Amino acid sequence: MSPAPPQPALKKPGGAAHFVLTCLTLGFVAVPQVSRGVAVYETGFDAMTANVALGGQDGWQQINGPDSQRIEQYGDDPSNFAWLGDGPPATAGEVFVFRPVNIDPVASGKPVVRFLVNFLVNDSTNGIYDTFSWSLYNQSAELLGSINLDLNDLKVYADDTVDYWDLEVNFELERWYALDVLADFERNTWTAYLYDYEAEEWTTLFTNELFHAGSSTL
Repeated sequence: MSPAPPQPALKKPGGAAHFVLTCLTLGFVAVPQVSRGVAVYETGFDAMTANVALGGQDGWQQINGPDSQRIEQYGDDPSNFAWLGDGPPATAGEVFVFRPVNIDPVASGKPVVRFLVNFLVNDSTNGIYDTFSWSLYNQSAELLGSINLDLNDLKVYADDTVDYWDLEVNFELERWYALDVLADFERNTWTAYLYDYEAEEWTTLFTNELFHAGSSTL
């Protein structure tokens, strides 16, 4: 089982945010499921400016969501959160926030990349139940795979761009989780775990699944 990520002093934010992030780490892993690896990009959002959009800060970009993603602080706590989904998109459709990284895991001799993020999902305040996704795209902006949180049934799904399947795992609203994904670009496989901070336990979402079922590469 993958080791637990560092556990910051997490707290439940106020307001009507739907999808809230506290920290995100991207790194190479020399020995999968043993070490955290060497960080390629890591943020707790605290170095960013609060009360403005996440897109445009520290290399982050956004599509269709100038009012749907922000950096916020809550109460007297100086820590920043990034949230997605509280405001309407610019036009009907999906909203993206993403941080490009220019890496070639196989060429570097470190083919396993870890993606780690702490998050919670708040309930809808307008009766519209969205799906929030963690997705990986290649340098040609082609989707390689996604893990999806569906507010309609509070279940977790996976998407390899060919198949979309139910992982038979539920999540709860207003509860902190960590998503830990290991992508092996040499073997074209990925493994994912979900950590429940309140229960202090890991759930294996899947192991060594084909990372991209189509023809796209990194």
